[in-house]
Amino acid sequence: MTEYLQKLLSAKSENETLEFKEAKNSFSVMGNDDEQQRAILLEEEEDYTAQICPGVTITDLDTSAIQILKQRWIEKSQNKEIARYSNEDVLRKLLLIRTNKVTNAAVLLLGSDVCIALQIPQAEFIFEWRVKDEAIDFDLRKNLRKPFVMAIDEIWELINARNYRVAKNKGFVEVDIWAYHRDSIREGLLNAFAQD
Repeated sequence: MTEYLQKLLSAKSENETLEFKEAKNSFSVMGNDDEQQRAILLEEEEDYTAQICPGVTITDLDTSAIQILKQRWIEKSQNKEIARYSNEDVLRKLLLIRTNKVTNAAVLLLGSDVCIALQIPQAEFIFEWRVKDEAIDFDLRKNLRKPFVMAIDEIWELINARNYRVAKNKGFVEVDIWAYHRDSIREGLLNAFAQD
């Protein structure tokens, strides 16, 4: 922890002004309580995905997407009991609904096309394919506004349809090396989804 951060977090007097300077930027924290100072320094932000999405109900979620999520949870956990859970139980146990209110995470992961368009209109995947790297115009463009649990598979299908293999000889055996590997593509998509 830097000296400035330690001083700021330990400051008790409301009248005390502490300054944090880094490069050309600086700010003062004056008259804030300990929790406010901590939030400012640690740059705490409320988790957008955990917030309730006003006006959305469970009926606005895509039941097929919920089933996909449920199946993936069963596969990951190896817990066959999950198959007995109702859709609402699945959502509740995964913290996608709280007190019967739907979170933004639930809308992004499982929301119907209409729900996503109305509630989080910027939540859209745009897939563009160019045969030549230097091309400005795309050879294929696909806009996807759908639950993420469904979009991730469709994006992989779009990429895999254009996948190509390079044959590598290892002794008497020819080994296929694919240009695009499913797990790598999925990891990139998950990172983009989680960080945007």
